[in-house]
Amino acid sequence: MHPSQDFLRGKMIGLFRLAMALTVILFGVSAPVLANASHAVLASPTSTIIVTDSSDTTPCPVSLTLRCAIDFANAHPFTTINFDSSVVAVLLQNPLPLITGNGTWIDGTTIVPRIDGAFWSGAAGNAFTINADNVTISNIKIVNIPAGAADIRIQGGKNTKIIYDYLGILPGATHCTADTDYGVLLDSNASGAGGDNNGVAYIFGNTISCHASRGIWDYFANYVGVGVDGVGNVIGNKIGTTSDGAQAAGNALGIEVEGDHLSIFGNLVAYNAGTGIRLAYGASNNDVSSNAITHNGGPGIWLGSGSGNRLIANDIGTNAGGVAVLSNGAEGILISDGSGLFLSDNLVAYNHAAGIAITGSSTHALLENNDIYRNGGLPIDLGNDGATLNGSHGSVGPNNWLKYPVVTAFSGSLVQGTTCPSCAVYIYKAVGNPAAPGGGGLFQTNVWANSSGQWSVNLPNSLTRLDVTFTTFDAGGNSSEMSPRPQIFLPLISRH
Repeated sequence: MHPSQDFLRGKMIGLFRLAMALTVILFGVSAPVLANASHAVLASPTSTIIVTDSSDTTPCPVSLTLRCAIDFANAHPFTTINFDSSVVAVLLQNPLPLITGNGTWIDGTTIVPRIDGAFWSGAAGNAFTINADNVTISNIKIVNIPAGAADIRIQGGKNTKIIYDYLGILPGATHCTADTDYGVLLDSNASGAGGDNNGVAYIFGNTISCHASRGIWDYFANYVGVGVDGVGNVIGNKIGTTSDGAQAAGNALGIEVEGDHLSIFGNLVAYNAGTGIRLAYGASNNDVSSNAITHNGGPGIWLGSGSGNRLIANDIGTNAGGVAVLSNGAEGILISDGSGLFLSDNLVAYNHAAGIAITGSSTHALLENNDIYRNGGLPIDLGNDGATLNGSHGSVGPNNWLKYPVVTAFSGSLVQGTTCPSCAVYIYKAVGNPAAPGGGGLFQTNVWANSSGQWSVNLPNSLTRLDVTFTTFDAGGNSSEMSPRPQIFLPLISRH
């Protein structure tokens, strides 16, 4: 578990114990108000109520059903809803009431109750819909919700926390049953703000699988935020797997982002039928970092448009050691549009198509320090059409068809060459022929060219000129393909 999750869980357990020490309030009885109750993030609740009836049809206030409990919480901000040990399942007949009470916390820690739509008889809708600030849904199982909606829809408000839930699949299940279209839907009307603990939603430690469309869908949420304690918004989830992460339970698409300022950190995104993570329709200023993205039917990551997105330290198509073959069914990373992209320290291997493909009008996609090898296509492919010889295209196209560096001389470990003026040259230990499918490189070091485009470097680790390949990036942040191996030197000069 990530340290931030330990911290958050510790805070939540402490608050749970505090809540249990309060008087248990039955529906319809006035709730005691703590004199020092705070409306800050994870503020102490003013009351705790316990769901005692698993029915979805018993009228209020005859018994305290989950439906009645939400009605109560809407009228009494900062209410915690717990579950009696007898309420192992709530068999929904219709969507639960819209949550409008700020600070509502629906917590199933003691028994992890199942919210089940198998006997749903009403019109399609979401299991939970949220339109309030500081709402938490934790340790809940949600399955069998009818098609056309979401297990949890965040319609408005900010700082929703979805923590340690099972959406679309039960813990211990080995395969999918039918569930609704979306696990978590962040609606375009939801509005966050910059800074820690201030975004639309924080989604931690969940299993989100078996959905007919997307596991998580950021549908143009206005400002998702930078995350709890600066770490992220979507952290440590399993997207498309069984609860142990070992078997397939895919969504149609893992995570789709159409909004901004979402931080996707430390998740396992695997076995989804299409793309693992897709940033599209102008999604901008998002971070995708330290995720394992494997076994998806389409590209591991697809950047469809937008600007300022960053992909850092992801394992795509393999494990962290780069040994296991955990292929995605297409490119490791497909960049089909957008600009101002930064890709660093990613491991991209064994994917069925190119490692990183940059196509269309995509520009300013800067690649540095990535290890890319043994993919079905080129390690880096401008145009996604095979090796591009220097000078074979003009300057209008993916990454402006930036030329890879050319070596002009060598002497022992010293290599000299040319590239664009004042550009960076990245040196990789070559894997196979980097200008052919299956080839690639392991990053070693980098050097800067002078204003005339001249550069030189002493090769590290006893490498020779036949062991290396090179890329470059220019002042605009455009990166080239990898140079062929062995190098074709123009002119070939050997000094002794």
